[in-house]
Amino acid sequence: MNEFIHEQIDSYHGKKYKKSDLKIKDDKIFMVEIKNNKLIYNKNFKVYPATPGRIPKIINILTLLVSKYSITDTLLLIYTADGYFWKKDIPVFNYAGPLGKQGLIFLNFDVLKFLLSDKIIDYDDVKLLCKKYEPADIKNDMYFKGSSASLGGNKIREHLSKEPLPIHVDLNTQGPREEIYKIKNHKYILDLPGVKPQSLRLKYLYLMDRVIIRVSFYDSSMNETSYWRQYYDFIMNDDDYIHLKYDVHYDKPLTKIEYIKIKKDILKKYYEFEQNPKLYKDTVKNMNKKRRYLTVNNAFKYLYHVIEEYTHNLLID
Repeated sequence: MNEFIHEQIDSYHGKKYKKSDLKIKDDKIFMVEIKNNKLIYNKNFKVYPATPGRIPKIINILTLLVSKYSITDTLLLIYTADGYFWKKDIPVFNYAGPLGKQGLIFLNFDVLKFLLSDKIIDYDDVKLLCKKYEPADIKNDMYFKGSSASLGGNKIREHLSKEPLPIHVDLNTQGPREEIYKIKNHKYILDLPGVKPQSLRLKYLYLMDRVIIRVSFYDSSMNETSYWRQYYDFIMNDDDYIHLKYDVHYDKPLTKIEYIKIKKDILKKYYEFEQNPKLYKDTVKNMNKKRRYLTVNNAFKYLYHVIEEYTHNLLID
């Protein structure tokens, strides 16, 4: 955890910021002051239209944080959209961010509020439900179900949805909602970029006892040096799943050459595991050892430490 946090702090290259420097107007940035362990924020904040439901979840996360820990007085800027803040040289918390760029990493906004069977539950509850569910039949395919979130960008989901088995990408969101634990009905799980090169579902895929094939994009022309990280990436690493990383202009449609390579790489991994059942078993076993550290308590422990490091190392009065 310490190394992961220090990498974020070091992305600002030792620069210090006055709190007055952080007070900017941007409908994608939610500003919260923590003073005497109380939250102070604009209750009439006009949020970016695409993400209005995220503000209550951020408040919920920070309310629980100050109930668990004594937080040094600070001022937080939280980017509510799917990308990361790049417009100005100031420290901002994002849900995810690529290596090579400035940025601090906040918790996923759904860690405390996940909708399952019309009930709101937290990550630990999802974990228990996934552990209890054992499918009667497991399909031998590489599965992904979600929306056409990459349609306006790289189109990776849309391209793969047209491929035959063993690739099984289902973008049909009509009809009854599929409960997340039913992903265990499939032998392999794909994690695919959406609007940006990260997906919120990855932390849930770790709960499925299946080999995960994670497809990550980054763009070196934007000075990104590797994949977009999320808060739990200090726990899980490339030993726990298959991580395929590609340097592409992810906001634009993939070229034919790029797409063919990605498809070939995915299929190559599938056949490697099919020919080596022990490799499949060992990969899942290794992932399961690590996932015991994926808990709500550890998520908040991380958030506490990253905020404290930010406050003491990046801010000045």
